[in-house]
Amino acid sequence: EKISIRNDHVRDFEFNFFAPQGSTKSTLRIFQERLSREFQKNPIFSPIELIETKVIKSVQFEGAQKNLFNNQEEKNEELNSLHNQLVEILGPDNVYQAELVADRRPEKSWKKFVGIPHEVNKNSISISDEIPERATYLCRYPLKIEVTAGFVYIKKQKYRIQHWNSDVERITGGWFEKPQDEILNTYDRNYYVVELAGGQKVSVFETPSKQYYIHGYYG
Repeated sequence: EKISIRNDHVRDFEFNFFAPQGSTKSTLRIFQERLSREFQKNPIFSPIELIETKVIKSVQFEGAQKNLFNNQEEKNEELNSLHNQLVEILGPDNVYQAELVADRRPEKSWKKFVGIPHEVNKNSISISDEIPERATYLCRYPLKIEVTAGFVYIKKQKYRIQHWNSDVERITGGWFEKPQDEILNTYDRNYYVVELAGGQKVSVFETPSKQYYIHGYYG
């Protein structure tokens, strides 16, 4: 802005993409998000005379003819674009994947993985075919509940039990794990899928001391 009343009449923006961008359209969306926030904070008082862009780093790309029977490449590119937009809006530390780890307890069975969407991690494990269906939403910390004949009490609210699945999933550990805390360290749990009135399914587990906790619910 050559005739601007602002001292910083030349503005520089640096964009670091988590995943390579192969589409101009998707890249412009990220530019738009950054510039919209910048101009709201620091408005422009005169017409812009010049916009200059410079690519400071590129990566190798293996060009190939598109697969007529599979559009996986296009899907991956869309995911990369969406991932970059989320990073721009939310910040790099707030965008991550859930990676499975070898721990029996559901609340400890995953960790944050910050990287390119669907990037193959050689150290990750694949146990999705070996475990039953998990609750869609897990409590940040297992929530203690009261169970009576036909009802459960969650945070002092009463819910009628529609169906209590008799199938049990049991997780248990060895003596070497030395469980001491009832929740944090115990590996002895019986998990049940409980359907409440209205059709909402929740994941409930029972400890050796006959205490019940809700672990999450199914979306």
